[in-house]
Amino acid sequence: MKGGAGNLYDRIFKENFSSPGKGMMQRILGVQMLDSFTIPGGLHYTLEKHADTLFEVRPENNGPPYIVHVEWQSVNDRQMAPRMLLYHSLIYQLKKLPVRGYVIYAGEQRLSMSDKVEHFLLNYAYEIINLTDLDPVCFLDSTDAEDVLLAILAGKSKGEQKRLIVKQVIRRLKELLQGDERELKRRLVQLEILGGLRNIQEIIIKEEENMIITYDVTKDIRFKQGKAVGMEKGKQRGVKEGIKQGMKKAKESIIRKLLTIQQLSIDDVAQITEMPVSVVKGIKDSSLD
Repeated sequence: MKGGAGNLYDRIFKENFSSPGKGMMQRILGVQMLDSFTIPGGLHYTLEKHADTLFEVRPENNGPPYIVHVEWQSVNDRQMAPRMLLYHSLIYQLKKLPVRGYVIYAGEQRLSMSDKVEHFLLNYAYEIINLTDLDPVCFLDSTDAEDVLLAILAGKSKGEQKRLIVKQVIRRLKELLQGDERELKRRLVQLEILGGLRNIQEIIIKEEENMIITYDVTKDIRFKQGKAVGMEKGKQRGVKEGIKQGMKKAKESIIRKLLTIQQLSIDDVAQITEMPVSVVKGIKDSSLD
């Protein structure tokens, strides 16, 4: 994944799945295991590009251990097969264990990458898993928040069906992270960023706003302030204008919350909320006063 938004997606996938749990292994890779051990980071730096996910697996059936290597892709890469071959040759040389390779494709464009390299006596292959071929339900049922996020990337639903999945993802995150508002906020930011892979960021932000209004209105002091301003404006200009002003304050509240996430720049927040960079910068500056 290269450049701009691709780096944001790459950061989230690496952060969430550098040490995947058993649930994710079974749901996506079909790997049944007793345990897994993340391979020390030194191996990741042997190549110019770091491996996204690399760990040793001990199978449930007491079979011999092996290495699982996973790469996450948001775009088609013509050099993916040669790159995976290079990885696996080096991993086998260093660890002396069989290597099972997977590329998990999260992009929206039709999958066109090759999954093999064949010539003369060389016959190498790895598995490509397209998230759109998986059922969102298998992720919504997970007890791990990072798995739940993948539900918006799974399946081929559009329109209102996709909106329903977004609602279910937000509801599930609230259930799993009840009482941990900071972690919930972090996961919602990740959800918004990943929504860019399906062009549904607007839907996600709208449903999050609905969640704040219906779920957190008694706790969010900035929303209450916005509501009070809106009511006052409503007395002067009518109820419609008052509601509009209240929603504006609610939007500012969301921007302020996103700005507290250290990994996000002003440009990132502007992209997520679809607001001008100048507006986001102004809100940040006013917070420092």
